[in-house]
Amino acid sequence: MENIRQNLIAAGVKPNDKDVIDVKLLAIDPGSYQTGYALIRTGDAEILEYGDKIDNRQIRRRIMQRDYDILVIEILAHMGNKGGASLYETAYWIGRFREASRMKNCHLMYRREEYMHFFGTGSGNDSAIIATLKGRFGDKGTKKDPGWTYGLSGDAWQAFGIGVIAADKLNNRVHLED
Repeated sequence: MENIRQNLIAAGVKPNDKDVIDVKLLAIDPGSYQTGYALIRTGDAEILEYGDKIDNRQIRRRIMQRDYDILVIEILAHMGNKGGASLYETAYWIGRFREASRMKNCHLMYRREEYMHFFGTGSGNDSAIIATLKGRFGDKGTKKDPGWTYGLSGDAWQAFGIGVIAADKLNNRVHLED
């Protein structure tokens, strides 16, 4: 993320008086046919847009709109198991998403990187990430009284988590679970 920070500064993006860069970040949690995403502001992790189980062709078109400054895509890691068709299809789409971004300010993030950021260890699970995000940003709330993460579900939660980590790294913030 340091290179992306330098690229943004070189392109004229100025950090504020607290050395925070506030730009739009599109975070992708890819799947074999459907994907979750979150568009957030890096300054405070405000959720601008999100989606869960969106067709990958639609996500690719969304990436090509380029109405964001940074793209972060979760990438597959070898876990020692045999891979099936779903794994290879997901890998294919990760490449297509990266290609659609023209690789400008595109960062690939391993799930292990997420666990290290949130928990200080290389292991965790989706529900632990969601609990950590709720602890940091508050509960989802209700339709009548929406919270910061109101409306997030499924893979959109994971995409939001990826975005939060990338924003933290971009702005040199560290948040480990207490």
